[in-house]
Amino acid sequence: MLTQEDALKNLAEAVVKRDRKKVEELAQQVVAEKLDAFQAIDKGLAAGMEVVKPDIEAFRAAAKKCLPEKFGRTWGQGVYEAIFAAGR
Repeated sequence: MLTQEDALKNLAEAVVKRDRKKVEELAQQVVAEKLDAFQAIDKGLAAGMEVVKPDIEAFRAAAKKCLPEKFGRTWGQGVYEAIFAAGR
């Protein structure tokens, strides 16, 4: 028997590990055992997704390699600099 607390913990862990089969299995157990599905989504699945943080500097580095080439001629003066200064 799966408790609500175990379901939430196990769902979050399975999402972090990207174990799709385990996530599906646990989701089916939640439904079969009539546990709180909203909590399973909000505190289980979503909690696992929040563990991964975006790497903003890696995104900026990748964007700097392709954006000027694609859009540099059509952007007005200062647009490129403003985009990369945002959020700093």
